[in-house]
Amino acid sequence: MEENIYELLRRYEFNRTEPETLKGLVEEAVKKGEEARREQEQLRQISRDILGELNQAGFIADVDLGGMEEITGQCAAGVDGSFQPVGGVGGKWYVPMSCALVSFPKGIQDAPVVEVDSHIEVIQEEQHRSIHAMSSEKMLQVETKAILRWAMRNEVSTLFIDGPIVDPPLCDQNDYVEYRCKAIKECLKRNITVVGCVKRAKDVHLKGYLQSKVLQQPNQQSRLKRFPTDLQLVAFLFAHCWRQGGRQEKGIYSRPVDVSGATQVYRLYRDHGVRIFSTFVQKNVGQQILRLDLPFAEAMLSDEKDLSRHCTEAVRRTFAWSYPQHNIPLPIFIAHSKCEIRKGCAEVLYQEILTSTRTTEPIDQIVALQLEARL
Repeated sequence: MEENIYELLRRYEFNRTEPETLKGLVEEAVKKGEEARREQEQLRQISRDILGELNQAGFIADVDLGGMEEITGQCAAGVDGSFQPVGGVGGKWYVPMSCALVSFPKGIQDAPVVEVDSHIEVIQEEQHRSIHAMSSEKMLQVETKAILRWAMRNEVSTLFIDGPIVDPPLCDQNDYVEYRCKAIKECLKRNITVVGCVKRAKDVHLKGYLQSKVLQQPNQQSRLKRFPTDLQLVAFLFAHCWRQGGRQEKGIYSRPVDVSGATQVYRLYRDHGVRIFSTFVQKNVGQQILRLDLPFAEAMLSDEKDLSRHCTEAVRRTFAWSYPQHNIPLPIFIAHSKCEIRKGCAEVLYQEILTSTRTTEPIDQIVALQLEARL
């Protein structure tokens, strides 16, 4: 098997490090590795005890992986966006951004329909503290527009979004939240199941729920605090579940948790009529753990059994559209590939912008060369 090019690059850069520096870092890495190993052993024991308590509460469930062909024969779509800030010299940033909407109108048997919306945003650094945060917000406005556009097509379907429903997680601008909630509610009232697929969950919403609702004893809570994030906790819990066996042709997921009150931003979504439930899922031991964010309108929450059925169906649809080696549902896997803007691409575009500013005036040429030198 050919060695991964990125692994070669890492080893190359490792070998270029001066030996005096490398010696101390390697010794420190060995010590840190031993500490990490001991911590892993402790967390493994703790998580096994926690799993026993959660199993008594029915917190982790199986879902049958049979009959998936019927699901993949139905309409599904995926949305993802990408951006890449470049420039910054003189305080002006150019941000190429793109959003892809990929749909399978008649299911997996037909070729996907790909729609891409791309443009270059200009951001003045003096007006915004964080260029990355502002770029993300502008990109997500384009993404939300794509969600609303899909809703207006009135197709009973599943819409997978790459990332959380509440995105960005710190954006509490009322106009943006209202617009995003409108797009989501338009989907829901047209029988479009919306699923946010989170690959790198760093939140502690699940821990907070377990501490307040399930594991309320002081010793239980002290054990939960040993896990820095929900994802690390769930990774241990699911690993124990798979090791116990007996799950042939089944995936696993955690009981959906209402996180609508988790933060001020989540509460703002709730104030606009969108409640968010989160569940962690894993199709099999070799697949990546995902957090699914499932939005519901208030009118959909009157019956707990109906809510549970909707959540289980969303999990099954996610498993059905997730193929080996992809880890995420196929519609957003393709959408991610179609919209991705790489750094080199953004730099070429920036160079093209700078080239266009050149004139026969010597001062303009000198300034353009200075800016290009800092690319």
